Formats: sequence, C-alpha cells, structure tokens
Amino acid sequence: MQRVKGHSSYYRNEVGAIINMDSDAYNKSKKKKLAEEARAKRLEYMEEEISETKQELREIKELLKQFLNK
Repeated sequence: MQRVKGHSSYYRNEVGAIINMDSDAYNKSKKKKLAEEARAKRLEYMEEEISETKQELREIKELLKQFLNK
C-alpha cells in the first residue's frame, strides 16, 4: 500500500481505495457509535414509559369520573 500524500494515516490499496489506518480514530468512532446506540435505546425506553404512564393516568381519570358519578 502507498501512503496518500499529505495524510499520515491514509493509504491507497492495490485497487485504489483509500484506507484509514489510524486505530485511535477507529476506536473513538466505535465508542461513539456504541454510545449513540445506547442513547437511542434509553430514549426508546423512556418514550414507552411515558406512553404507559399517560395511559394509566387516563384510566385513573376515568375511574375517578365513574366514582364521582355514583
């Protein structure tokens, strides 16, 4: 592989593709992706919890109305 001029961690392979050989950047990118996935899962969980709580509040409200009408 040949080094890309002006870039210390970029190399060009036999078919001309540019490859980044910077393992630190790769590891940072992987950690960032994992953190984003964890954040997305937390957000999805929180949305489900909010939805369930809203439904429970509707049910409580309906029960209170029924109780007060008796």
